[in-house]
Amino acid sequence: MKEDREINNFEDLVSFLEEEKTQQEAIFSLLQEMLGNAKDSLLITPSKEAFIRIVYGLDKKAQIPAEVIRFLSLKISPFFSADKIDTFEKKFALLFQNQSIRENFIGDWLNELCDENKDGSMFISREMDAEIEHLQDTWEEQILQEEKQQGWKKLFKQNISQISLSIKEIYEYLAKKDPQEEKTIPQKSAFVEISKKVGNFLVSQGKTGYRYLKAHSFFWPQIQGTAKKAAQYSQKTYHWVLYEQEIYVWQNPPPGKQGYSAILQRKKSKICFSSLHKKHIQKLYECAIQDFSRVLKGIANADKLTREERHPFNLLKDCLSIQEKSLEQNETILDIINYGFAKFQSIVHTMSQLTNHKKLNDRIRCYLFQLAEKPLLVYDEFFRKQIEQSLTYNQIKKIMDQYPLYRTSVVMRYQPLKIILTLKQILEDFEQTPGELDHILFKYFGETGEVYLQKRLPEILVNSSINEKIWEQIAHENYLDEMLPKLNKLRQMPEYRKIAGSLYKLISVFIRGEGDFNFSHFKISLNFIPGKIQNKILYLVQQQLQEELNASVNTILAKRGKYVKRLYQLRKHFVDHRYRDSKITLFGYSPYEIEKKISSIEYQEGKMPKILYHAFNNGKAPEAFLRLIAKAKKAEKAEQEKNIPNTIRMLQKIQNAISHREDVDLYKVLIALFKINGSLNFASNAHDPVIHGYQIADEINRFYLTPNRTQIALSNSIIPEIKNAVESLINQEREKQLNKISKERE
Repeated sequence: MKEDREINNFEDLVSFLEEEKTQQEAIFSLLQEMLGNAKDSLLITPSKEAFIRIVYGLDKKAQIPAEVIRFLSLKISPFFSADKIDTFEKKFALLFQNQSIRENFIGDWLNELCDENKDGSMFISREMDAEIEHLQDTWEEQILQEEKQQGWKKLFKQNISQISLSIKEIYEYLAKKDPQEEKTIPQKSAFVEISKKVGNFLVSQGKTGYRYLKAHSFFWPQIQGTAKKAAQYSQKTYHWVLYEQEIYVWQNPPPGKQGYSAILQRKKSKICFSSLHKKHIQKLYECAIQDFSRVLKGIANADKLTREERHPFNLLKDCLSIQEKSLEQNETILDIINYGFAKFQSIVHTMSQLTNHKKLNDRIRCYLFQLAEKPLLVYDEFFRKQIEQSLTYNQIKKIMDQYPLYRTSVVMRYQPLKIILTLKQILEDFEQTPGELDHILFKYFGETGEVYLQKRLPEILVNSSINEKIWEQIAHENYLDEMLPKLNKLRQMPEYRKIAGSLYKLISVFIRGEGDFNFSHFKISLNFIPGKIQNKILYLVQQQLQEELNASVNTILAKRGKYVKRLYQLRKHFVDHRYRDSKITLFGYSPYEIEKKISSIEYQEGKMPKILYHAFNNGKAPEAFLRLIAKAKKAEKAEQEKNIPNTIRMLQKIQNAISHREDVDLYKVLIALFKINGSLNFASNAHDPVIHGYQIADEINRFYLTPNRTQIALSNSIIPEIKNAVESLINQEREKQLNKISKERE
């Protein structure tokens, strides 16, 4: 993932464009779009952020990185005002003309474009320098060669006539380019006439100058400055006539007003609708107020409308989008809450004055009003969340400073917002009488109102100093064994007993494994303390559990023999509920994940290395651990086979369980054991009749069904170890039963 780069100047911009391989033509297209269809919308933006959002939308193909768009928007936005936009358009048109300069000097090009103290002459000078240096080597030689062929006089007249003809053609084209423009900009027609006269004068002066230079030889350093100035003046004149657009969005500021006060006093020009748009405006009157924006967008995107018919609707759509974004900003909502309902109405009314139709403006006002009401109705949820996430009194005080509530009409009108006023009054009373917080909360909330805040506010306002003291004691501890004595000492003090005692008990119980709650439950149980104390405790507890698990596993792996028992001990650690949902790992896996892998492994002769490699494929599991799994799985499979030795081993386990006074249903266990091994032959000699496990199970069942039974006697043909073990188990149990019956009769 790339790190975010900050663009601070135009050198950074050039480097960023080169690294991201962004096409420079995309930037020029964006600038042309800003000065074209989007100019009207950009001129009426209320803030820089709104300006940036509109510019983002102009890059429809997403060719330009967001960092570049934001940097250019911040640099160019100051020029989108009534007194600067004209000059900016002139400069852009002047500098945009030369393609080679744009491609070779993009950083300097944009830097000069955004510099108010420069008029675009630098690049023309740079171009002229390069061109003159080239001409110094070639032009004089070409002229001398043509002079030999045609003569100076004929060559001079031919060049002058071509220049004069080109200038006249340009002026005639510009004068006839758009007759409607002369009505919009009367000065342009007069300027063309003046330009013709100036052009003729320059041509005549050029003739005189050329004759002088011809007589005194070509001395380039002397004519270089003159050539530059002539080129600059000619290009400026040409681009003014060709590209100048007299569009004013802001009227001139009132005299005597400067800065922000002047901006507030400026009047915006309104979007003009005529009788041509009457039919479509009627749709905006008839639609439901919540559908106003959707219907407006539908009109603006209609295919049947001409460009002239669609233009004011597009402007209104863009302006309305800007107003919607402004109403959704937190600063606007705070102003509405703090300054009251009259301010609310004033804001909406000002934002709605977008067109020259009063009825349409009223419709816009209703739409914006219902749009602004939506965040107000749910703003209490945001406010409560802010309060609940606070940890100290100072944090709550900082939040409440945003709500001076100069007027309370809004919080009283919209009942969910009343909690702001209530909490403000609670804090004022608490500052006067800090010891009566319970009485203050009961006064404003009653017994059942705002249950969570009644619980949370004492923790924030009263317990914050206690929490800070606890933090001072444990902040620098690196091990849990060092932190617990500090908490134990704090819980001996009356003022810290409640919080420090609860923490000490929770940590001790969890570390000892008492109670059936995992790491997530332990984390949730610490919610009554600030986050920094929670994180410290969780880190130290997790560190302690990690060390404990590592030590236990290494001890078991270091032992020898009894593979099944050792694997069973390991798996007991892996399923320990304290490790569940924690970040504790072993061999690169969580303990619970290791347990799942072990459970899924089945022993296959000759394939265990491959099976274990696929199960633990990160290469971090030690050889001793893998060998233990393989040996234990092999032993488990051997124990599961149906044979005489395994049956004898199971009878020994039953005897051990009874001797340790475990609750064993002997009848069910023995019946199940011999039915599972029902197909085995338990006869002691091969020549004796076959005795299956089912027969032994039937004999045991008949004995238990005999009312006055005393001792069982199995067939002597049964293997002695099995016969003696079964008789001993059943007869000992029956003896205990008879002794108990006799005692009860006495």
